Amino acid sequence: YILLQSFFDGNMLWFDFAAVTPLLLSFLFLYKWIKSSKPNQIFLAGFFFSLAVLIKQIALIYVSAFLVVYIIKSSRIKLQDILSFL
Repeated sequence: YILLQSFFDGNMLWFDFAAVTPLLLSFLFLYKWIKSSKPNQIFLAGFFFSLAVLIKQIALIYVSAFLVVYIIKSSRIKLQDILSFL
């Protein structure tokens, strides 16, 4: 179906698929930031997340995931306490 898009006068780029790569990279750098706490990792995570938002605005839904990770990382609450609460 993708190969026939240009012949059927369709859009050549599906923005949902184009936003996946920057989102995955942002979560990768967020994970690396959790492990190492280096500031350049969180900068790259923010950069790729911003790129994903510029490609497809629905990527703003994932802000909640970033906020949850940041709150858990910066607070003294343990992940086990949160999971036991849920």
